[in-house]
Amino acid sequence: MHNFNLNFIPKQKGIYIVGGSVRDALRGEAPKDHDIAVMEDAREVAETIGRRAGSRVIKIGKPDKRIYRVIAGSDTYDISPAKGSSVAEDLARRDFTINAMAFDVCTGELIDPANGISDLDKGIVRMVCPAAFTSDPLRMLRAFRIAAALGFDISPDTLEEIKNNADAIKTMAGERIREEWIKLLSAPGSFAHIRKMEETGLLAAIFPELPPMKECPRNAHHAFDVFEHALSVYGHLENMLELDMPRLSDRCGNAELIHDTAGIGLIKHAALLHDIGKPKACRVDEQGKTHFYGHETTGCAISRNISDRLHFSTRQKQYVSFLILHHLRPMFLFTAMSAGRNKNLARTRFFMRTAPFTTDILVLYAADMMGKGTDRDISGVAAFARETISACFDSFYPETQNPPLITGHDLINRFGLPPSPLIAEILEKIEIQRLSGSITSKKNALAFAQSYLKTKNPS
Repeated sequence: MHNFNLNFIPKQKGIYIVGGSVRDALRGEAPKDHDIAVMEDAREVAETIGRRAGSRVIKIGKPDKRIYRVIAGSDTYDISPAKGSSVAEDLARRDFTINAMAFDVCTGELIDPANGISDLDKGIVRMVCPAAFTSDPLRMLRAFRIAAALGFDISPDTLEEIKNNADAIKTMAGERIREEWIKLLSAPGSFAHIRKMEETGLLAAIFPELPPMKECPRNAHHAFDVFEHALSVYGHLENMLELDMPRLSDRCGNAELIHDTAGIGLIKHAALLHDIGKPKACRVDEQGKTHFYGHETTGCAISRNISDRLHFSTRQKQYVSFLILHHLRPMFLFTAMSAGRNKNLARTRFFMRTAPFTTDILVLYAADMMGKGTDRDISGVAAFARETISACFDSFYPETQNPPLITGHDLINRFGLPPSPLIAEILEKIEIQRLSGSITSKKNALAFAQSYLKTKNPS
């Protein structure tokens, strides 16, 4: 049954493979990560495994919570002292029944005091006991992450206990929450679990910025309140990434349009928060119409605070805030092109403002439009996104590989300009004209610069 690599583990009494390793083996997988609980001297067992594997032993954690790690090729062994005076006592302190099983390497016996096999067969994540969450509140979030990763349901009694203890998650370190959160978002079919998190109060405990979205009135463009819209966008985005419905490019699937693989979870995070600034930006005019002017800027600032609280990396923080700040730009482009303005010029400006996350923003935009839930026909949205993504790949990206028509030195030598931000301003405008095909020669570029300088200094 075990599928374990036992070549390096001493076959002696008091050594057990435990936790997720056993769960995965019972599901027919060959675990690469082996968690080992030792009743006697964990360090000695780790040294034996390291010696047999020809690898060194790495110490992890504080002395009172020491783990010894041995990496042998693609396999990892984490060896630690058992918690309690017996393996049954160790398992009783674990989080979920499907993780509270042990494999005795000496006898080959499966030890299952919490009846984890039954829950594994039924596809249920169930707490070992209520104390599981009070001893480590992060386990509440982990329940949803494991359920999403395995395609399981969380038992009603476990959901009720999470509801009773949801606020305790606030005591957890931000980086621990972030790790579980991003893993949850990266799992397929996570939408249903985000909804359950909201029902238990755990989502609001992690993100207190979300509940005000429920009180924020909708405007004529939305069928839902702001919070329900955010959840709807999340669900549509997940379908787009996992099912390619609708598919936005002939080159690749929608998931491949996301900037990098780590962005799958991050773009879902951005989708949930993309309108987080609306409650603060909400204004009702004299005609009783609701407006959210500037909500993308406000939302960007709020998302940065959330990223700081959860200790996102600089790259993660910049990615999420960029998507939120620019999530309206596709709508502005759609409006401009529908009004008959210069299509190439408008699109080039959009590409330059949204690079390097242009395709990410277009995927988010399509989900945003579908998530409005109104009766308005949005069939043109997917067509617009497809056309824009195609133009990005076929025209914009190849053209950016060509050198600019002029440089700052050309402006200094021709017009006697001193080094200043004005030079960068002119070069950017000429580059937009070049990329859109409006200017194709150095002569025309200099003529444009001369004309532009006259507008800046008419005298």
